[in-house]
Parts: sequence; structure tokens; C-alpha cells
Amino acid sequence: LWCPFHAVMFNLIVLLLLACHTRAVFADPGMVPLPDTAIDFSDLRSSTSHKSERSNEDWTVCNRCETYRPPRAHHCRICHRCVRRMDHHCPWINNCVGELNQKYFIQFLFYTGT
Repeated sequence: LWCPFHAVMFNLIVLLLLACHTRAVFADPGMVPLPDTAIDFSDLRSSTSHKSERSNEDWTVCNRCETYRPPRAHHCRICHRCVRRMDHHCPWINNCVGELNQKYFIQFLFYTGT
């Protein structure tokens, strides 16, 4: 009596795990778009006195990809792009965990642990 129930539950969890893994892999983590034209950052780099006055809600300039990035965005050294609300670059999904795919990654971890 319990064998069919366990088989159905196991296959359901595996199906949900694979669905969340696929969504986490192929979903955009919230990449900051690169500008179409070059931006002049000479005024920002020359004014070092404003760094102490800067609040957390100011947009910053990425040193690596040289683009404006929103608050809590970080540069991924593996993807070579800035990601909004970046958590980390996960080798399990070969993608950054960011603002737009964090839900799917957490669900994937939940179903993996189940």
C-alpha cells in the first residue's frame, strides 16, 4: 500500500528538483546591462573626497567592466559581468545566484535536501 505512494512522492520531488534546477540555470540572475557607448568616468575617479560621504543607496562604478551599477550589485569574476543583488557564483548551476533566480536556487536546494 505504501510502495506506490512513496514511488509517486519520490518521482514528484525529483521532477520538481529538475524543474527548479533548469530554471536556476537558464534564468537571468539580474545582469547589469553594459552601456552602448563609452561613459566618461573622469569626474568620478578624480573626486576621492566624496567617497566618505557616499551612502549605500548611491550607484557606483565597477572598476572591471566600467559601467554604472546599482546598490548591492557586485562583479562576478567568472561571468565577467555585474549582477544585481549577487549572492555567489554557483558551480552546481554554472550561473550566478542573483536577484532574479535566487528563488529557483533556494527551491532547488530545498528539493535536493528532501
